[in-house]
Amino acid sequence: GVWCTLLGGHAALARVDPATRKVAIYELGGPAWAKALRLIHLTFAVVAGRRTMYALASDLLDEDGVNAIVGVEFCKDWQTITGRRVLPLPTQDCSCHRVAVVQEGLGADDASIVVTEMASSKLLQVKIRHLTATTPVKMVSTVDGDQTLVTLEDLEEDAGCRC
Repeated sequence: GVWCTLLGGHAALARVDPATRKVAIYELGGPAWAKALRLIHLTFAVVAGRRTMYALASDLLDEDGVNAIVGVEFCKDWQTITGRRVLPLPTQDCSCHRVAVVQEGLGADDASIVVTEMASSKLLQVKIRHLTATTPVKMVSTVDGDQTLVTLEDLEEDAGCRC
């Protein structure tokens, strides 16, 4: 499928199913402290068998927005979401702009996420091995006519993999 950030939403993405061309809206949610997660960019990675989308939340879209990396863990089908992690950037009010995965030619321990911080003229690097702990979630779908809304509900920490 094709994934897009929804600039006007809170921790929101859209996924276009290539077979049906239908759009589903995903509301990722997050911790209570993350009051405004306005997603601006995303990328995907498979590192050590873990399939993860890394979305970037930025204050570029909302001055009250939290600058954060939102990790979304998937099953092998790239459709079933099993976990979520929200990692605030150490520099807030930095107008973060892009997120990218650096892994070509590197082992799993050295693969990284890098984030550009425009207002602070910095580049943040986080090793992916430090981002593997996620909050287990279950997907809840609501269908209203042609529209599908998928929300994530937190599960107990010991719920295990649901793939």
